[in-house]
Amino acid sequence: MSHPNILDIFNLYMQRQGVDAKVTEAFDELWKDTNSQNSSEATPIPCPQCFIDGVIGNRGIKTTGVPEGYTATENGKELEYFKCEFCKTRYWKFAD
Repeated sequence: MSHPNILDIFNLYMQRQGVDAKVTEAFDELWKDTNSQNSSEATPIPCPQCFIDGVIGNRGIKTTGVPEGYTATENGKELEYFKCEFCKTRYWKFAD
């Protein structure tokens, strides 16, 4: 199954963390390598924070419901939340 449309959010996160462009490019390559177009194949989603920290082999981004204390919408648009099962970093984006 292909990854959710969140690569741009991950790249923005890495930019805000002050990550070098080469690291971001390497993450993009990992993203492409793990992004299966086969709808019956579940593929793990890589986490940018784990990648930055050099954690290898633990790709566990999961879609979550709205976490307690978080808003479900922003400016009238629905939000989607993601969380890494390994490092517990949360990410969000506007729903498609």
